[in-house]
Amino acid sequence: MEPKLESARETSHPVLTGHKVVDAEGEKIGVIDDVLFDAETNQAMWALVKRGMLHRRPAAVPLTRAFRTDDGDIVVAFDKHTVESAPHVPTDHVLTHDTEEALCAHYGV
Repeated sequence: MEPKLESARETSHPVLTGHKVVDAEGEKIGVIDDVLFDAETNQAMWALVKRGMLHRRPAAVPLTRAFRTDDGDIVVAFDKHTVESAPHVPTDHVLTHDTEEALCAHYGV
């Protein structure tokens, strides 16, 4: 059975929304708009990141190997270009199995 992902807006988990997302070099990627959790494990799986006014859809970024700095920034294991070239996420912030597979293939996770 495939894991179901839920939006942080629908859960009572600590929310990361509003935190700046940067790559390992400190380059700003965007700001977390939403977090998708695995419904079975309640583990945060993906951050949906707003990347500025020119980008209409948020980019999904895996939270594996991500960490929070003392300043509250979220450092992800992928550079800005990799995030910007990721497959699009539906506007309802729900990942289908096919979308999640495409994102996993893109990020190599």
